Amino acid sequence: MNIGVDIDGVILDFQDRIRVYAEWYDLEIFKKNGTKKKDEIKVWKRYDWDDREVKKFVDETFIKVAKESQIIPFSKEIMLKLQKENNKIIIITTRGDFAGNEMIDIAKKQLDLADIKYDKIYWNSPDKISICKKEKIDFMIDDYADNCEKLVQSKVRTIYFRAKDNRKLNENYYLKEVSNWVEIYRYIKGNSVKEV
Repeated sequence: MNIGVDIDGVILDFQDRIRVYAEWYDLEIFKKNGTKKKDEIKVWKRYDWDDREVKKFVDETFIKVAKESQIIPFSKEIMLKLQKENNKIIIITTRGDFAGNEMIDIAKKQLDLADIKYDKIYWNSPDKISICKKEKIDFMIDDYADNCEKLVQSKVRTIYFRAKDNRKLNENYYLKEVSNWVEIYRYIKGNSVKEV
């Protein structure tokens, strides 16, 4: 099988960390009163920040948080296990859309240092559907509800790696919600696409 995997919020804990920084900036730096859209994954859309505040937040935190990010528990082990079982791991990420190539370089270094193995990688890829179709992805693992909804509409089987505050989606044949990598492995093993 071909398994598509996002980076931020799936392999690296960037999303969890950036949410904490956003809370801090909203409370202490911008002196505001909390989230307006708690289930929005893009932190700058969670608050009533103006363009200047969004720019300040991105400029001051994205690179710092990217460097601090850690590998999500069992992501490496499960991806390696899946590869040993003759599956391909294809990373498909939008990483690089904010703060550009430096964010990509940081992620490359983190993946290399952690010895994360993958068969192919697509950077700065907002159109995950066309890549999933091109690569014949059997399961795509993503943490962004909007991406998951689009993938499901395009009949790509999707594993929604949902953080506690992220929007809930209705599960169906094309969508499964999980909160850790062991659940991902259990689901893939139980729903392997049989070759005809």
